[in-house]
Amino acid sequence: MFNILNSYKDFYYPRQSTDSVESTRLVYCLHLLNHLFKTRKEVLRNNSKFKAQKDASLLVDDGGGDDEKIFRDQGFTHAKVLIVVPMRSSAFKIVQMIITLMSSDKVRVSNEDRFKSEYGSEGVEEVKKGFKPDDFEKTFDGNLDDNFKIGLSVCKKTLKLYVDFYASDVIITSPLGLKSVIDSKQSGETDFLSSIELVIIDQAHVFLMQNWSDVLNLVSSLNKQPQQSHGVKLSRVRMFCINGWSSLYRQTIIMSAYQTPEINSLFNKFSTNILSGRCMVQPAPTTGTICNIVNTLAQTFRKFAVDSVQLVNDARFNYFTNRIISEYRSSTCQHIMVFISSYYDFVRVRNFMKKEDFDFVHICEYTDEKDVSRARQSFFKGKVRFLLYTERFHFYHRYRIRGVHHIIFYDLPVNSHFYPELCNMMFDNKCNRSSIDQSCLVVYSRYDAIKLVGVVGDERASLMIQAHRDTHLLMSGDS
Repeated sequence: MFNILNSYKDFYYPRQSTDSVESTRLVYCLHLLNHLFKTRKEVLRNNSKFKAQKDASLLVDDGGGDDEKIFRDQGFTHAKVLIVVPMRSSAFKIVQMIITLMSSDKVRVSNEDRFKSEYGSEGVEEVKKGFKPDDFEKTFDGNLDDNFKIGLSVCKKTLKLYVDFYASDVIITSPLGLKSVIDSKQSGETDFLSSIELVIIDQAHVFLMQNWSDVLNLVSSLNKQPQQSHGVKLSRVRMFCINGWSSLYRQTIIMSAYQTPEINSLFNKFSTNILSGRCMVQPAPTTGTICNIVNTLAQTFRKFAVDSVQLVNDARFNYFTNRIISEYRSSTCQHIMVFISSYYDFVRVRNFMKKEDFDFVHICEYTDEKDVSRARQSFFKGKVRFLLYTERFHFYHRYRIRGVHHIIFYDLPVNSHFYPELCNMMFDNKCNRSSIDQSCLVVYSRYDAIKLVGVVGDERASLMIQAHRDTHLLMSGDS
């Protein structure tokens, strides 16, 4: 991987796992330090040449000329590297990795105590309650605050923390951390992002569970022409920066646990490196997370027709309200969970069910803790038939919802391993389920191919997308 990064190709790696996060972090930290030291060495070398030629009266500083081209080694502003991570704990580990790579016994770190108190895990409230999956334990380890930004200045034997962005070499931030700066209408407020040479988006899949629009706004703000000079010496600024082509020479690196249409679109739109090209690692072949369902379970996959991706949301809602939920309402089924990946779809379905007087409760990422407890109890005791449940809530809490007999997937989860987790909720050892009918129904379209691959595997997904029939029955445990 380091050889690819060192070639300065744009790089998209959708195979990051909770076990490999540290190794990928090591590689890109090594790459960014290598980049910073190389560019610093070039500037110092050119400074020496400039001084020698000036002393010898061989160079006339008139703001132009062929002799000056060799000294165009800088951007409009000092910041060269932008690292975007979801939580303070990730920023803390990145800084610790940089210190280690710089030989921690020799490097001097300024403001280290302040950094440890603000980004470390001391005094942080523990969020884990009871047994949680391994990926949850590793993702939510340490300081989970998602509103931060910090500037770093890197020298050979010194690492300065909390440096002003216009004097920083590296900026580590969350999408929310720079939101207020980006949204500000004050002229020149984001000029420090004008000369970013290397942008690293780590754990991109976690941003999908935060606010993806903040990521898009942040990346869209990179490499814009500055509104103010900020004391730059134009004779040292690279010509492609002056011409407004900085984004075409920027290296973009994206690390994610899996592919999604949103992350693919981000890479395709902002991977504009004309100097070295780009490299995208294909996801590993998979048989799907459906294999992780512990017991035999009949799962019905129903495909709805839609003509374009722009019409998917409306077509899904109409299919669900007209064909799916009406069937369950008229049946004798009880304890029905409706899983919805998107919050906007959740609001739409919730409003529909309220209007039609469905007997239901709902749990989403904005539900108060007491209301969550009440909803879980009501659903478990059978006081209501339906429970609306969002993916983002499950991502942050991973509760085991008791009393589930039937699951309807309004759409498939972005995190494919959530699918067997939710299905396995029906096999609660504390409940006697021998005489209870259990079922799982999934609604999908041909535009859900990436999600479908994660759940049922490459071969099955291809057949189910291309098949003329719109209903498929799968049994957990089938090969």
